[in-house]
Amino acid sequence: MRWAPGQDIGVRLPMLLQLLLAIAFGLLQWRISRHQPLDRAALRWFALSALVGCSLPVLSLYAPNISGWSVPFSQAYAFGLFLPMYLGIALGLRKYRLFDLDVWAYRALLWLAGAATVIFMDASLLYLGLDQAVSLGATLLLCGGLYFPFRQWLWRHLIQRRETNFETLLPDISRIAFIVGASEQQTAWSDLLRQLFKPLEATPSQSDAVVAEVREDGLLLRIPDCGGMPALNLRYAGRGARLFSSRDAQLATALCHLIGKMMSGRSQYEQGVTQERLRIGRDLHDNIGARLLKLIHQLRGTPTAEVARDAMKDLRTAIGALDAHPVPLPDALADWRAEAEGRCEVANCQLYWQQPVALPAMKLAPRTKAMLEAVMRELITNALKHAAPSQIEVEIDLENRLKVSVSNNGDIADPLAWKDGYGLRNMRGRLEELDGKLSIAAGEKQVRLTLEANLT
Repeated sequence: MRWAPGQDIGVRLPMLLQLLLAIAFGLLQWRISRHQPLDRAALRWFALSALVGCSLPVLSLYAPNISGWSVPFSQAYAFGLFLPMYLGIALGLRKYRLFDLDVWAYRALLWLAGAATVIFMDASLLYLGLDQAVSLGATLLLCGGLYFPFRQWLWRHLIQRRETNFETLLPDISRIAFIVGASEQQTAWSDLLRQLFKPLEATPSQSDAVVAEVREDGLLLRIPDCGGMPALNLRYAGRGARLFSSRDAQLATALCHLIGKMMSGRSQYEQGVTQERLRIGRDLHDNIGARLLKLIHQLRGTPTAEVARDAMKDLRTAIGALDAHPVPLPDALADWRAEAEGRCEVANCQLYWQQPVALPAMKLAPRTKAMLEAVMRELITNALKHAAPSQIEVEIDLENRLKVSVSNNGDIADPLAWKDGYGLRNMRGRLEELDGKLSIAAGEKQVRLTLEANLT
C-alpha cells in the first residue's frame, strides 16, 4: 500500500524486529522448558537453526541498508543462507541423535558468536573512523585477548564440566569391587552412578543388553548388569536439566567393563585363597593332627594327656576357621556348650548354661566363630585352673549383640591384683577385632568375666 515512507521503515526494520522478537520468544521458551530436558534440547537445536538461517541473510542485507553501508553481496546469494535453517529443522524433525546434537548446538553457537563478535567490532571501529588495517588488527587483538578466553571458559562451564576424569573413578570402583556383602556393593554402585550422571530416577531394569544404551530420545540411560550388579534404568540426567548422550553411554559401558574385570579378579583371588586354606587345613589335619592323636594315646592316664587334648582342640578350631562355610549361631552355641560341659565334667565342676530359647536366624563367619570359641575356652580354662570352683555359670544374651557372662564360685581374688598376662591380652585382642571388649568384676561370692562382641 506504500504507507511507509521507504523500504527501511516498511520492510527492513520490521524484519529486524521480527528476528529480535523470535530471539526473545526463544529465550522465554528456554525458561519455560527448564524442567523438560527433551523439549529444551529440541528447542536448542531448532533455535540454533533458525538463528543461523535467518540472522545471516537478514543482518547481511537489511542491517547494512538501514545503516547506509554497502551490502557485501547480492540478495540472490543472501537467500542461500536460509538453507542451514531447513537442514537444521530436518534434523530436528527426524529426532536423529537429538541427544548428541546437544553438544554440537553449544559449539555452533559459540562459533557463531565468535564470528559475529569479530564482524561487529570491526564494523564499529570502521564506523568510528579507523583505518581498515588498524581496525582489523585491533579487532583481532581485542577478540583474542577477551572473547576467546571467555569462550573457552564458557565451553568448560557448559560442556566439559560434565566430562569425568576416568582416573578419579578408579579408587571408587576398586572400593566397590572389594566391599563385603552384595547389598552394600549394589548400594555403592548405585551411589557412584548417581554421582556421575545425577539422574532424578534410578530403578531396576529387566534389560539383557551387554552395553549401556541411550533410549527415549536421551531421557533414559540403560545400565547393563555387570560384575554381579543388577541392571539399572537412569532417567533425567543432570537432575532433569539435560539429556543423556552417547558419551554417557560410552562412559557407563567402560565403567561396567572395568568393574566386571575387578569383580572377576576378586573372585579369582578369593578362590585362590579358599584353595590355599583347604590345603593348609588338610596338611594340619593329616600331619600335625595325626601326631597329636598319637601323643594323646601314648600319654593316656597322665596329666600331660590333658594338655595334648587341649592342643588337639585348638588345632581343630584353627582348621574349622579355615573352612569357608558360615556356621549357624545355634550350632556354634551348642559346640561351645558341649566343650564346656566336657571340661567341667573332667574337673568335677557343675556347669549352668543359660541362653535364650529363641535364637536369631543368623550365621557366624568361620573366623568369628573361631575367635569367640578361643575366648570362651580361655575363660573356662582360667576359671578351672586358677579358682578351682565347684560350679561355673554361663549366661548368653543376644539382644543387640553377643554378650557372654562367665562366673564361678571358686577362690576369689581381687581383679585389680591380676596380672594382665598373655591370656588376658590375647582375649582382649581377639575381641577388639570383633569390635568387642572384656570386663572383669568380683563380688562377695563370685568372679564374673563378661565379653561383648559383634556377630556381623
